[in-house]
Amino acid sequence: MNNWFRLGDFVIDSLKGITPRYVDNSSIIVLNQKCIRNNRIDYSFSRFHDPNKTFNESKILRIGDLLFNSTGQGTAGRCAFVSELPDDKKVITDSHILIIRIDDYYLSNSFNYSLFKEEKFIQSFMDGSTGQGELDKLRLFNMEFRLPNEKRRKNICDFIHQIDQKIELNNQINTELESLAKLVYDYWFVQFDFPMSASDAAALGKPELEGKPYKASGGKMVFNEMLKREIPEGWEVIPLSSKATFANGKGISKNEFRKDGRYKVFGSNGKTGRSDKQLFNKPVIIVGRVGANYGAVNYSADPCWVSDNAITAQSLEEYSFWWILITLRQIEYSSIAGGSAQPLITQGKLKNLFIPAPEINCLLKLFDSFVNPLFQRIEVCKNENQELAELRDWLLPMLMNGQVTVEDAYEKVEKKLGMVAEDNQIYELFKNDTYLQKSQASASRKNAPKQAMILALAIDAHSKVSRNLYRTKGEKLIEVIEKHLSKEFGRVAKKMAAGPAAFKHLVTNVEPLATKNDWFTVESKPTSSDRISYKYVKGSNFNAFLKRAQFEFKSDILEVNRIIHLFVNVETTKKAEIIATTYSGWNNLIIRDVKITNESIVDEARENWHKSKLKISRAEFKEGIKWLRSNNLIPKGNGKEVR
Repeated sequence: MNNWFRLGDFVIDSLKGITPRYVDNSSIIVLNQKCIRNNRIDYSFSRFHDPNKTFNESKILRIGDLLFNSTGQGTAGRCAFVSELPDDKKVITDSHILIIRIDDYYLSNSFNYSLFKEEKFIQSFMDGSTGQGELDKLRLFNMEFRLPNEKRRKNICDFIHQIDQKIELNNQINTELESLAKLVYDYWFVQFDFPMSASDAAALGKPELEGKPYKASGGKMVFNEMLKREIPEGWEVIPLSSKATFANGKGISKNEFRKDGRYKVFGSNGKTGRSDKQLFNKPVIIVGRVGANYGAVNYSADPCWVSDNAITAQSLEEYSFWWILITLRQIEYSSIAGGSAQPLITQGKLKNLFIPAPEINCLLKLFDSFVNPLFQRIEVCKNENQELAELRDWLLPMLMNGQVTVEDAYEKVEKKLGMVAEDNQIYELFKNDTYLQKSQASASRKNAPKQAMILALAIDAHSKVSRNLYRTKGEKLIEVIEKHLSKEFGRVAKKMAAGPAAFKHLVTNVEPLATKNDWFTVESKPTSSDRISYKYVKGSNFNAFLKRAQFEFKSDILEVNRIIHLFVNVETTKKAEIIATTYSGWNNLIIRDVKITNESIVDEARENWHKSKLKISRAEFKEGIKWLRSNNLIPKGNGKEVR
């Protein structure tokens, strides 16, 4: 049975954003009203605030905040929920956004779902007669909703979050796949290290160079007067019009848009809606031609409509489509834009851009065979995301009013949620590409042995009291020692669910190094809670490495051992996470020169951390502060801020 909940009864704070001073780039992101649409936060419309202009830090967004556009007819009332925040930036809002803070993540999210359902009604809550009227906060706070009980709220929010996580994972995969395609493009068509042909290798008198990087292997280069640069011998300089046809899109009226239309409609900034009309039935590239989004390059592999504020390009040969797409994304459009009132790009400018290209199309065909599977996988992810979003939006109202149980909903999306995210066959294409391997290798591993030494000292200390050291606890210990003693282990800790951690550095650099040298190994096994634990086990060279560690840290060995023994006596992983998170949150505040109080430390370590930390009470974090103080582990502001 659902109970009635009045929004205002649970609001612990409500505040407006700031009047920002915009800069080109900084560590502070500013959200504006354009960023809040369809119950999502779109960072593509955000800007940056000048960090030299101070503001009340309570206005920094926290996970669990509700955001409302608060001014302007037609925009006021749009809402969104802060489910996550960037790791490396602070996020604030401008003064046209209302921030509502509720001290319960799942209750706040449940209100968000219900408020979004009533968004059109809320948009009528305007105080003032002009188009710049204010959202009536009193009417908003008086709204009441029937919400599920606490357990069901949590289950529903977790279920929806899993769908959103899957969508985000697909987006990340697509970003990575596009980066791979661009990497190959840059390697072949910018640096000219494409695979050398048999004829080129024979011309050099070195047939064994076939397949090796052309320029790096001594392939002949010639100076081109038009481009004022060297290009491979035998290549030509051609206008883009010799590889693609260009045309402007066509206008489409508002009444021709359909919410469930068969075809996507694209404008200068990407997809703008759907319609039952189509303009193109073959793959097309879309280049924004006017206004703020001029030069934005998108594409559609499916039939679509393109509006008249974009230029379209279609390849003359099917195998050169992806090559043209990435080429168009390389152009510095500000150098060819005209227009007085706003930037404008014309077909003529694009058609007459000259680029280097291989005279024989074999290389373009080979490039297509490399990148086409990547873009095919991207399309699979895009289509899956659309299906998941539609399922989510269809199920959510029924979950909230009890028509459908979470268990029933899981059955409907289980197949989608369980789909394999990555297609390993794609990466088989690149396994012999030495350039790609080198570019993806770690930039530096020189400090990994030092981190392994601290772990060895900790493994030894735990073993003396018949205990084992596990990966997560070890990572918490590393964080505190690295910061407290101002060491450098080559890691960049991030705000993660498990506290401050740099697991990627640990599992790709430190642990493989320890295993290779048989200092210690990692033993994994399932636990009773269906998780996997990772225990460190001494190797045959452990004792010799331990002596090396004691020598390496001889000047700090007493303090290193003191901190290690403090952690030996920490009996649970949860407590170790609270201690390390509290330490790093406290250290962050010192780095930022923020006034230190118990409340500000808990805010940083709990509210401003990963949302999973909201499941830990403020009292437990205060116990962490007490533990640090009683054991003389007061942060000093050393190292880098954990973001």
